[in-house]
Amino acid sequence: MLEIHPGEFKVLGLGLKSAPGRAEEGAGGRGNTAPVPALRTSGEHVPRSHLRISSKNTVRWIESQRGAVAMSEVTRPSCRGGGDFHLTAPIDAEYHAIAVGEVSGPGGKIADLAPTVRGLLREQLRCYRSPDPTPTLLGLNAILHDELPVDHFVTLVLGILHRPSGALRLVRAGGSPPLFLTRAGEVEVLEPEGIALGLDPGPLFHKSLSEVRVIFRDGESLLLHSDGLTRACRNDGDDFGLQRLAAALSDCPREYEVEALREEILSRLSCFLGGRQPEDDVTLICLRHHPSATPPLK
Repeated sequence: MLEIHPGEFKVLGLGLKSAPGRAEEGAGGRGNTAPVPALRTSGEHVPRSHLRISSKNTVRWIESQRGAVAMSEVTRPSCRGGGDFHLTAPIDAEYHAIAVGEVSGPGGKIADLAPTVRGLLREQLRCYRSPDPTPTLLGLNAILHDELPVDHFVTLVLGILHRPSGALRLVRAGGSPPLFLTRAGEVEVLEPEGIALGLDPGPLFHKSLSEVRVIFRDGESLLLHSDGLTRACRNDGDDFGLQRLAAALSDCPREYEVEALREEILSRLSCFLGGRQPEDDVTLICLRHHPSATPPLK
């Protein structure tokens, strides 16, 4: 379930119900685009019987009074060495941090900088220990503004999950918008505002930030991802895009475990590219709520 604030999300055009009162995209305004038909190009769908399910259990289970949130994450580095990083880590007994980020800039430094930025993020989370992700971003931004090389910046989506309630507070500093699948089958694009880290010393960055709150219910899912996934291009110049990512999310049955959801997305990406390797890192964190706090037997 979402706490909806005007202008913070849109329903992706997949033949699903549109959000009421959505603004039209205008000059200089963010608004929301009109729904467009779902993409179902021949050869893009990978049959579920062919899913490449990892033999190793890489799923984290975060228990709550409402059940549990299962979480699976992966980063697939590109051959060129991109700047993606991700983090899933407990803050304390009640709160858990989830993040996907990317270092951007000229030259070949970004792959080396990514682990450093990830470490700084972890330090700020430990320093503030806050259920509100904004103070952590403000602290991290101040450091990065002073320490990043010229013409470098960091995009980041950060969520703080409250274990007892299953509530998630989400902020976005220029990163790719997460996708949320509701129990009604709607795929919603979560678009809290925010500029990238390291560009401004503080006041403008703080003013730019907004927040979305999600309360997980049974079967609802959330995807955090880097733009290397949606911008992956095949030879004809067409990119994978949010539409195809949302289709993979909505098509995967709720009874599927989070590993299968992750592998469905990666399989569709591989099929779409026709064997071509993505030119950028691909990072994905999948979360899915279960009514039971007990992990299913393998």
